[in-house]
Amino acid sequence: MSTAAGKACKHLSSMVYTSYALSPNYLLERQHAASNAQDLPTCVVEPPTPEEVGQILKVIAQFRAPFAVQSGGHATNPGFSSTKGVHITLSRFNQVTLSADGLTVDVGSGQSWGDVYKKLEGTGRIAVGGRVASVGVGGFLAYGGGYSFHSNQYGLGVDLIQAYTLVLPNGTVKTVTSTSDNKLFNALKGSGNNFGVITSFKLKTVPLPPQIWGGQIIYSEDKFTQLSSIIASFSSNNLDAKAAILPSFSGILADAVTVLIVQMFYDGPSPPSGTFDDFLNVPSLSRDVKARTFVDFIEATPAGAVNGLRTYFHPIPVKAYTPTLVKAFADIASEYALKGTLQTGAIIAASVEPFTAGAFAHASGLEAYPHDAQHACFPSLIGVNWISPFSDGYWQTAAENIVARLTATAIKEGQDVSDCPYYPNYSLFNTNLQKIYLGNLPALQAYKKQIDPSNIMGLAGGFKL
Repeated sequence: MSTAAGKACKHLSSMVYTSYALSPNYLLERQHAASNAQDLPTCVVEPPTPEEVGQILKVIAQFRAPFAVQSGGHATNPGFSSTKGVHITLSRFNQVTLSADGLTVDVGSGQSWGDVYKKLEGTGRIAVGGRVASVGVGGFLAYGGGYSFHSNQYGLGVDLIQAYTLVLPNGTVKTVTSTSDNKLFNALKGSGNNFGVITSFKLKTVPLPPQIWGGQIIYSEDKFTQLSSIIASFSSNNLDAKAAILPSFSGILADAVTVLIVQMFYDGPSPPSGTFDDFLNVPSLSRDVKARTFVDFIEATPAGAVNGLRTYFHPIPVKAYTPTLVKAFADIASEYALKGTLQTGAIIAASVEPFTAGAFAHASGLEAYPHDAQHACFPSLIGVNWISPFSDGYWQTAAENIVARLTATAIKEGQDVSDCPYYPNYSLFNTNLQKIYLGNLPALQAYKKQIDPSNIMGLAGGFKL
């Protein structure tokens, strides 16, 4: 073990549980949903406490070893939560502890949102978290801040954080709140791992009824024009903060077939008449919408279909969804469903994400990721999934071209998207940081040098300040 990572792993093996290639834990703890996002690390370490994370960071600093920190493994960018060096898994940070009054919950960074929701089921409270069960708590909250089915009512997940347990780059463990260190508290909101390793979050909870209403409806391609107008109308006219939709035009590349999957959510057992009627009145291929528990609703989301494939995400932030723009998302999905058959493609998804103004009313302009009312832009998403590593370059270029084309359509529709931030959790690995952090970037970069003068966190992947 002559490399820096090898030396660090050898040193760490006497301090913390460490596994190497071919051992069961090594194989399990480095797994990612996207196969292109998982490297073969020199070793995997499983710290159970923040203090042990601090000791690991000190060893990494001593040897200047490359490393990664993994929460749920849902990152799709190569090297963001994986490494050829020291792989730190947060899987032992799996607590979900509701306060006695139920108003806050302590959540470990290694949890998935599906597990969090299950552990809170029956309490009448919920944390504002991911829309997909397998998404990890750490990446969801630390990078973009987190869009949720509850965001119209309560904002992004990051807006409900009350405290962070943070391991600073020098190994010191610190509880960070708005009163104890307001500057660092806000810098952590969307900056990823630049300021250290977050091992847990104290989150404000919100009420959850015993049953919500929701599920998904799948439509055939001949309904796309009609539904594009319905989606745009819902985006413009819905004033009920309890109601949310997530439409995704999904191309199954092997068959060159495109469908529209619309997830619907209402924070109660029955939506008021007229809320989703336009969608319900359109003939569909299948539908599964009903009163159900929130856990059942989340688990019905078909996110696992792309697990194990190679994946890229990229955002298309816009200020409004017009029928023309929504139809452009549909046309892109159909176009690449056909093109992708020659590029070992599997699935392409073009998702529009309408929110009400309430989603942006709970943030100020102080947070790292700008998502206040001044930057009220819908994140949107292009997701491409394929099989062969030989097609990586094709799909990277495709994702970039698709974003450029849809952005151009929005601009042609009269939108000024120059102050729309790119959502970090969707952004491709080569995204210019100026597009993510906008005017916050210079101050964040200066503060990063202050907190981490030796640039320890620069040894890990991710968007680096």
